[in-house]
Amino acid sequence: GRENTEVLRRLNPDLGADCKMIAGASVAFAGVGSPLSQALGLGLGVGVTAEDLYELEDFYRYRRCPVVLDLSPYADPGLKDMLADRGYRILEFNNVLLRELDGTNGADLDELPASEVSVAQVGVNEGETWVMTVARGFFEDDEAARENLDIFIAMMGRRSTHCFLATVDGEPAGGGLVCVHEGVAGFYGTSTIPEFRARGSQAALIHARLEYARALGCDLALSVTLPGTSSQRNLERRGFRTVYTKVQMIRTWE
Repeated sequence: GRENTEVLRRLNPDLGADCKMIAGASVAFAGVGSPLSQALGLGLGVGVTAEDLYELEDFYRYRRCPVVLDLSPYADPGLKDMLADRGYRILEFNNVLLRELDGTNGADLDELPASEVSVAQVGVNEGETWVMTVARGFFEDDEAARENLDIFIAMMGRRSTHCFLATVDGEPAGGGLVCVHEGVAGFYGTSTIPEFRARGSQAALIHARLEYARALGCDLALSVTLPGTSSQRNLERRGFRTVYTKVQMIRTWE
């Protein structure tokens, strides 16, 4: 939310990136069509009024951007009827996965199978390589990847972020990051370039970040995936379990 938009404002002042808090939600704009343009945490621990929704919707309507709400099942239960009345529809579901880190320096982790993949934390001069590698893993097409580089530059530019690059025979194969907050290590931005898939990059990236999070003294590791994907299965093999499923809702404008 706020950290991403602060980075984007420095990178591209003309974009108009912005973020504000409304009814418990971090309401962010990072460009029309950007996956970072969404409201996170609406109605968590607070009630949501019709006035709150009007304010949130005006934030996006003014920018001619669809409203995307990332909703927890623990949000204000009154939201479901309010959103139905206002024309929202389901965009996608996401599983939130969690595992405990018990501080035993990795003794509780299954041994990582031998593979040709090497993983290292990204150095000062490797940022561009990491950004392009992760973008290509998500978007596959080089042109689409370049068009969306700002997303990953913003993620990398956060003060709480630590990035990792997977290589095969010295060639960039994939990447991911750890975002640390109050003892929780969030594993985000993980992808593998198509030609290097099914060769152990995901497992190696998860393993390296678990060890890193443990070294930082984190208590928990968390990640978010689409249900039933290879990403979810890879996390489950490393001890993660689904703790709840959240939903993204969208409202578009005429």
